[in-house]
Amino acid sequence: IKEKFEDFKKSGKTILFVSHDQSSIIKYCDRAILLNDGALVCDTTTKDAIDRYKELLVHESGTTVDLNTVEQKDEQETCWRASYKLNAKTLEYGNKAAEIIDFGIFDADGQLTGTYFRNEEYTVKLKIRFHQTIENPIFAITFKDFMGLEIAGTNTMQENIETGIYRAGETATVSFRFRFPFQNQPFFLSLGCTRFNELGDLEVMHRLYDILFIQTIGPKVTNGFFDIDAKDLPIRSCS
Repeated sequence: IKEKFEDFKKSGKTILFVSHDQSSIIKYCDRAILLNDGALVCDTTTKDAIDRYKELLVHESGTTVDLNTVEQKDEQETCWRASYKLNAKTLEYGNKAAEIIDFGIFDADGQLTGTYFRNEEYTVKLKIRFHQTIENPIFAITFKDFMGLEIAGTNTMQENIETGIYRAGETATVSFRFRFPFQNQPFFLSLGCTRFNELGDLEVMHRLYDILFIQTIGPKVTNGFFDIDAKDLPIRSCS
C-alpha cells in the first residue's frame, strides 16, 4: 500500500485516506483533518491530529517495571524537572483531580541524568499530588517518535499493580525501572495519570504528552526502533 501511495504522490495526485487507525495515518499521511460529529476540529500535522483525537476520545468516553516505591506520604519538595529543557509544544490536559508535579530520569546509581546509553538501566520517576480522594489511579509512561507513533510504554494497570487509595493533599512517587533499548534516534517521553470512575469510564486526571526529548547513545546503528543486541554471528566460507 505504501508504495502505491508514494507513486500517487510522485505523480502529483492527492489521496484522501479515511481511517481511525492511528499508526496507518502516521505511516501514510503528511497531513490530517480531524472531524467530530461532522465538525472540523483541526487541520494540521498527523502527530498533532492524533494527539487531539486521543484527547477527544477521552472526553467523550463515558520491560520490567518496579512500582514498589509508590508512597502515600508527603515528601520534601523536589525539582527534578528543572534539570531538563522541556518541550515547549507539550500537550497538557486533564481535570487535575491528580496532578503530575515533577518527574525525572535516574541512572543505575540513582543520579538524575539527561544522558541515556542504549541497553543501560534507568528509572523514570513521577511525583503526583492528589487534590481529591482517588482509588487505584493508573500511572503511565509512553515513548513516541517525532511522528507521534507510540514506540513503547506501560502503566500500572497493565502491570497488574494495585496502587491504593490517595486522599487530597497526599503525594505519590512512582518509579518505572527498565533498560533503554532504543536506537540512536530522538524520542519523546509522555506521562499520564488516569483512573476509571464510578461509571466505568476512563477519566484523565493529568496527561503530559511529549514533555521531554530523549535520545540514546550507542556504539552502533541497526534497523528499526530497537537494538535486538544480536550476538554470535559466525561467518563461514564455502569452498
